[in-house]
Amino acid sequence: MRQSPSSPLEERTRAFLSDLLIDVPIARAQGTPEEFLAVLERALLFHPVFQNWPSPIDGWLDEAEQLSRELQQVGTLATVMLRRSVVRMRRLDYDSALAELERVRHSIGPLSPAHLTWYNATLARVLIRQQQFDQARQVLHNITSLPQERWIALLPAVAKGELQLEANEIDAAEETMLRALKSVPEEIVEERIQVLQSLGFIFITKANAPKALDYLDQARQMVRGAGAWPEVIQMDLAVASFQVASGNPEAATLLTEALELCQEYPQPHLEPLLRIAFARFKAASGLVNEAVTAVTQAATLYARQRNVVGYVSMIVLIGNLYIQHKDYAEAYRTLALGVAIAKQRQWPVVEQVLRTHIDRLRNDVMGPGEFDSMVQEMINHMRP
Repeated sequence: MRQSPSSPLEERTRAFLSDLLIDVPIARAQGTPEEFLAVLERALLFHPVFQNWPSPIDGWLDEAEQLSRELQQVGTLATVMLRRSVVRMRRLDYDSALAELERVRHSIGPLSPAHLTWYNATLARVLIRQQQFDQARQVLHNITSLPQERWIALLPAVAKGELQLEANEIDAAEETMLRALKSVPEEIVEERIQVLQSLGFIFITKANAPKALDYLDQARQMVRGAGAWPEVIQMDLAVASFQVASGNPEAATLLTEALELCQEYPQPHLEPLLRIAFARFKAASGLVNEAVTAVTQAATLYARQRNVVGYVSMIVLIGNLYIQHKDYAEAYRTLALGVAIAKQRQWPVVEQVLRTHIDRLRNDVMGPGEFDSMVQEMINHMRP
């Protein structure tokens, strides 16, 4: 795989997570049960979880729960169960996350201030993801004091920012998330990535491309350091899309990396978008044939997925690429071929869309006289 250069942030993330992975088997083999439990607790707290990506955390959680019960470490048991709820939330299993929170209440009894804050922040975040904003707002309102544990104390602020963002309170969300970012250390990998991605979205909404790019690229570096390759594909696409728009040649490196990763970690919904972004980069560089090739590849992917809308949009995009480079004959051939395919497949709506684009080429781009002459010349060349 062709890799983009590693940044210091990426290397720090990779080193930190590698240390966590190494510490667990060493403590399991050499430490006392109490020492091993402490190492397990740190690892399961700070090793990130990503949707649809394998993680050692599941095994660590089961192991830590059993050991904390054996050692009668109630505080650690609460930590394990709360972390399991967060893990399930990250995997979009909200019912299971809420069930685990309920199990905390029934299994632990009165929670410490830190665990109670964590419990309420997690409950609010699940409710936010379920679009239950009023209930989430009430839960956050009930958090009246923050614990000394720095990483737990920041969770209500992150939850508040998420609520503001989902409720489209963009200015308030920006202020909250910027404050949260200052408080989230790099070692809290999962939460820092979340905050960075949220800030990226906020500044996209505010049409501030430089700031959006900055935060999304930081998130990309951390995801890459964590080695969560499907997530890297998404972040490569997000960052490269901004770079294509600004003419940054680094876009090619990121898009190439993402496309190569798709061969090992297939992303059917993302690969066409990557090829479209690659096509836009090539077109901006004046390489229209390479751009057309990339769009054709995207069209093939959409055809395999039986995505008619995607397929037709690629035909239109190819036509537009030729029009931008004043190759009107190829633009017409592409659109006319699309009309023929639509007729054969009996897609009247598709046929009408493509004919509309042909009419635009004739009436708005070329002019009727020049267009008709071009078509007649093409017909003459086709005659034996």
